[in-house]
Amino acid sequence: MRALSALLGLAAAFSCNAQGVIWPAASAPCNGTLQACIDAQPANFTVEIASNNPVNIGGNGGGGNLNLPRSISLLAASGYHPSFPNGVGIQSIMYDATTLVIRGIALHNGKLVLRSHGSDPVSADVRRVDIDDTTGNAGFDIEQLGVGHYTLHFEDNRYLRRGGTASPLDIIAGNGTLDADIRFNVLDVPDNSGSAYGLLGLVSGSAALNLDLTGNRVHGSFSYGALCAVVASGATAAASVKLRAFSNIVTSSADRVGTGICAFGGEAAMSAYLVNNTLIDLSVGAYLGVRPFSPPLTTQAISGYVFNNLIGYNQQAVYQQALASGVTNGYNLLHGNAGFGTGFSPAGASTITASPKLTSRERPYLASDSPARNAGDGLALLFAPGPALPLLDADGFRRVKESAVDVGAYEFGDAWFRASAPAIPSGLNWFGFSDPSVDGLASARLQATANHSVAGGSLLAPFGVYQYGGPTEWAVYAEDTLTPMPSNAGFNLFEPAAGGGRFLHTLSSSSTSSQLNDSSVNGLASAMVFVTHNWNPGGGGGVYNNHPTGVYTYADNNWYVQSGDGNSMPSGAAFNVYAQEQSPSVFRAYASGASILGGTSMFIDAAAINVACAIVLVTPWTASSDNRSYDLYQHPSGQWSVYSPAGIPDGTQFNVMYSPRQIFECSGPLFRNGFE
Repeated sequence: MRALSALLGLAAAFSCNAQGVIWPAASAPCNGTLQACIDAQPANFTVEIASNNPVNIGGNGGGGNLNLPRSISLLAASGYHPSFPNGVGIQSIMYDATTLVIRGIALHNGKLVLRSHGSDPVSADVRRVDIDDTTGNAGFDIEQLGVGHYTLHFEDNRYLRRGGTASPLDIIAGNGTLDADIRFNVLDVPDNSGSAYGLLGLVSGSAALNLDLTGNRVHGSFSYGALCAVVASGATAAASVKLRAFSNIVTSSADRVGTGICAFGGEAAMSAYLVNNTLIDLSVGAYLGVRPFSPPLTTQAISGYVFNNLIGYNQQAVYQQALASGVTNGYNLLHGNAGFGTGFSPAGASTITASPKLTSRERPYLASDSPARNAGDGLALLFAPGPALPLLDADGFRRVKESAVDVGAYEFGDAWFRASAPAIPSGLNWFGFSDPSVDGLASARLQATANHSVAGGSLLAPFGVYQYGGPTEWAVYAEDTLTPMPSNAGFNLFEPAAGGGRFLHTLSSSSTSSQLNDSSVNGLASAMVFVTHNWNPGGGGGVYNNHPTGVYTYADNNWYVQSGDGNSMPSGAAFNVYAQEQSPSVFRAYASGASILGGTSMFIDAAAINVACAIVLVTPWTASSDNRSYDLYQHPSGQWSVYSPAGIPDGTQFNVMYSPRQIFECSGPLFRNGFE
């Protein structure tokens, strides 16, 4: 129920793939069960589920679960949210080289089991799979039992368990190598159940487990730990574990109960790098030591470091045994804990003990005067050797803003707000607005999107932003000076904090397109890029650009700002540009199938924004949305939509972003915990 695609371009490629089928269909083999449709396809086909409540699953896996017998992409079709029948899960038992992609499916008391037994390489990419567990028997189970190489990408999935113990996510390496990239998932066990683990990364035999945890949010009281890497009793000295935990949040469901992050060592070599996590209201924030069950006869040391973490209101901040005495620390904020922790000695002057000044213990964002702001060590973000981790905070936005990295899982600094034209039309083509984030700031790099639902007015014509007066004030204006700004025309606005990915681009000559030049976009086809025309950067006279504009990337992977009507943009036209890595909050949305409403609107498929106060920003891909002016509006269903009177053809694409913090702070009690 979230973004149609979190990975740039993949969903569109699957939807348009000639090697794909839709289920259910009118003709064989996809007019029967989903299992029969899958079984009839050769390897590397795509099966898209075009049903919200599929019942004819016909699973031939264990317990009647849907079985994936070979490489396949199993996806929710555009505009659909398939919810499987109660008790039906998905499994794949892999013996040969296999590539799996699973997207956008909900399971009720069902398990997702992806187990490898062979020597060939396997990979699994799992996104937007939601599990609702009322029995305690459901969850995610990833196992590498063969001698080959297993690569897992696990992103934007959710698990919810109410009423008892749970085992949300098991990642087990019993042999071979398992590389697990686990990012932006939510595990919620809100009752005080005494569950053992939230996420368990376990190594045994002579296996190697590389466990990367980024931006995950866990709520519950887990007796051993919410996010854990463990050397099991069956491990040998040849096994190894590397844990990199970055920008994760753990909050307890009961006051000072459970452990946040644990690294339990034993016979195998282990390294643990805990950076920029927030661990709140637990018994132990982080536990580094020997596994507390089946004590090992021999042990190897745990290496690594603990930097930039916000560890507050726990019984102990860090429990550090002799096994982990080589783990260093610094730049952590430790406040409100009953003690620093057994065996743990905070590094000198870099450690902060003042109140973190959180806006909420429920969602521990930093207030504007928090001492955690700009107090972290940026070198800690380099981590140990391995794949680059996304430099994003737990909300999916830039990790480094302002002068330095913040301490904790959230990065402070961006501003989101709305503005609307006066109720009485002035006859002018502009109106001014005020917000503390931009008032008096001549160097602002505002992004703007028209929003009909703010006050009921629509411009539906090219527009930009400009500055005037002294001290600086900001305004939204219509590019055509003869087009009056409509009464009540509304706009969503985003002012990104200073830092990388925020820059000004100016055309050096008249052209229909102009290549952007910044390290945040150069050669990065997967970047998420947003543009807004800025009439007069720095003040003074400006340049009009009366053309619908957007962005696109070409074969060389460089990015361009482009005129949508085929006419040249004038020399000197300037654009505010914002760019960053993709995340569940910053993604590409596609118009296709059921997501298109009446030919003129496309739903933005992101459940988190389905509240009236949500501030959403979009920038079109001009190759798919040429010569269209558009705005946003909230459909009676609650979903936000992009509207254009010129139509929204199949394949239209928009880059989309929203702020989970802004939505949390503006929405009512129903959405406050963010797990809906």
